[in-house]
Amino acid sequence: MHQIRDAISCKQVLLVLDDVDHISQLNAIFGVHGSLFEGSKIVITTWNENLIKSFMIHKLYKVKALRNDESVELFSFHAFQQGHPPDVYMEQTKKIVKLCEGLPLALRILGSSLIDKELELWVCLAKKLETIPEGEIVEKLKITYDSLPEDIKDIFLHIACFFPGEDRDKTVEILDACEMHALVGIDYLRDRCLLEIASNNRITMHLLVRAMGRDIVRQESPNEPGERTRLWNSKDCFDVLYDKTVRKLSSSVCLVL
Repeated sequence: MHQIRDAISCKQVLLVLDDVDHISQLNAIFGVHGSLFEGSKIVITTWNENLIKSFMIHKLYKVKALRNDESVELFSFHAFQQGHPPDVYMEQTKKIVKLCEGLPLALRILGSSLIDKELELWVCLAKKLETIPEGEIVEKLKITYDSLPEDIKDIFLHIACFFPGEDRDKTVEILDACEMHALVGIDYLRDRCLLEIASNNRITMHLLVRAMGRDIVRQESPNEPGERTRLWNSKDCFDVLYDKTVRKLSSSVCLVL
């Protein structure tokens, strides 16, 4: 970072800093020498909105999800090398695009994975995505999760498993009863673009972000739900309680919503 600053500090440049995730990265570039970049254009991309609030940002732009027609077009370019799907693939394309909820990363990865694949595979993938997200998407989204403090990770996983669409105040009350300082955690996750608070005070979370959180919990014990820290599926809860597969019920969170 220091080498970059020294090389361009006295020049007028277009500088793009992509996927910044720590304040030290910005300090290394700008530090106390921000004036040396006078006349330059600097673009910063980050999941952490709070990261750049301490700097003199002229304009903050929050990237919006793609519209449905844009999503179909992007997906089709990667799956078929054209801007629209063949008629025979239209129904499954719409299903997969809907599950992506306008996320370009998901549309690109899934489209590329389906090049020259038969329709039967498309049908299977659409069904799978309803419960288990595609692995490469999860790994890329998980980078942001991995950067969270441990206490915030717990709050994120609780919300992903139990509280999407729930009232924020009700959620805070429940999590605070578990000594989680939920209001601080929710604000932190909001800054990291991992959730939003809608105008009706409901917690909203992108479908694939929610699926990523649930998959993290699922991977704690893929074949034994009773060994996981959280259970949100009513069938899993019933099976665990009925078969008594949980070693210590008091150490597990088991909710049926």
